[in-house]
Amino acid sequence: MERSDISRPTRRQYLGASGAAMLAGLAGCLGGGDDDGDGSGDGDDGESVNVELYTWNLGWLEDSITGWQDDFESEFGDEYTDLSTSWVDRGPSTADILAFFEGRLQAGDPPNVFDTQTTAFARYAEEGLFADIEELDDDGVLDRFSDPSLDLLRYDDTLVQVPFYLDTSFTCCNAEHFDEAGIEPPTLDNPWGTFDYLDAAEEVVDNSEAEFGLTHIRFDYNFWPYWQAEGVNVVNEDGTEAAFNTDTTVEILERFRELTQNGYMPEVAWTGEWQPPAEQFGTQNTGMYFGSGSALRLVRSVFGDDWVNEDTVYIGPPPEGGEMYMSYHGFGIVETDGISDTTLDASFDFTSVATNQEWQENFLRSTTVLVPNQDAVEAVRNDEEFANNNPLLMQLYDQFTALEEDFARPPTIPASPTIASILDTEFSAAALGEKSAQQAVDDAESQVNSELSS
Repeated sequence: MERSDISRPTRRQYLGASGAAMLAGLAGCLGGGDDDGDGSGDGDDGESVNVELYTWNLGWLEDSITGWQDDFESEFGDEYTDLSTSWVDRGPSTADILAFFEGRLQAGDPPNVFDTQTTAFARYAEEGLFADIEELDDDGVLDRFSDPSLDLLRYDDTLVQVPFYLDTSFTCCNAEHFDEAGIEPPTLDNPWGTFDYLDAAEEVVDNSEAEFGLTHIRFDYNFWPYWQAEGVNVVNEDGTEAAFNTDTTVEILERFRELTQNGYMPEVAWTGEWQPPAEQFGTQNTGMYFGSGSALRLVRSVFGDDWVNEDTVYIGPPPEGGEMYMSYHGFGIVETDGISDTTLDASFDFTSVATNQEWQENFLRSTTVLVPNQDAVEAVRNDEEFANNNPLLMQLYDQFTALEEDFARPPTIPASPTIASILDTEFSAAALGEKSAQQAVDDAESQVNSELSS
């Protein structure tokens, strides 16, 4: 799915869009505001509190989210006057998700809890639109999370999100095709470099019944580990200029173009956003899939456990040096003028329910991603029946544990989602033969630098 670039209004524009009328609207939105308008929201006036959750492409999780709402209202109903919850979900397009949120901000009616993906939170954290989570945590709720998961969600050393779930890169190989071609798959003990992937894509097609050698997902930096593994950074250290216009970048992109034009990679690797590449691998005609662990659920749900099991696929790490969080989600507590302290506290309490051990275990058992609640992960890993029924998931968990200290996050700067979209669009154009690799890299560099300087 194509995604348009996203403009980035400032907090001043959000709050000043409609002058005094805008501020007056904000003062009464979603339980916000107190009668004297000073924003203190001490709750002494018995204000009603509604916590609205906005999730990122989680419509399929309706039963669990309804459970969060019920448990929250039951557990905290006596602490807040007339407590209620509501929920809205959008996706899968990043542009659509962010545009909806920004439209609500400009209308003075933002949701209270925003489930953001990867670095999307940075643009709003820069403008002061998210509360400091550590200031809201009076009961040690954050102790349940791993330190790396907390560090992912800091902006300028301030924790601006409550950890929700995370996803890492992995390699999935068709065992039959690899065995037939005589190729040893990448493992933790024997990881591959980027050029090993590109070479193997040809070898597996030339020496087995595989029609294609490699497919992958690209959006939101999901394909960047290929370049990261070879020492190429997206931006410079201070995030002010593009740093990817190198000979290595062009060389890798030229190889992708050759693989695609010569039929070793399907075009859907450059045109499909999420499900199509996973389905491509699931048809059993492709040697390798590189992407996020969460895609294992897509492959398995469509094609079944009879094919996707520990005997038919090999699970391996990303390119060595290219370990990257493919995505991570956190709950931001929206803090704008007129949203009261009472509503902020209630919003945080809601996230404490959604991320407690019970619901994080439920999330693990419903998905193929990881969660930051350490007790939930340990409980699931020690569930012998679940482990026996989900051996591939256990391999993903073990791989994450082994590589956790090496995983990097994409640039945590306000322009990050737009930069990811630029790289996706330009590099895909080169791989599909629409422009040369060098031209695509030059064009991407120009657009990224323009975005960074705006």
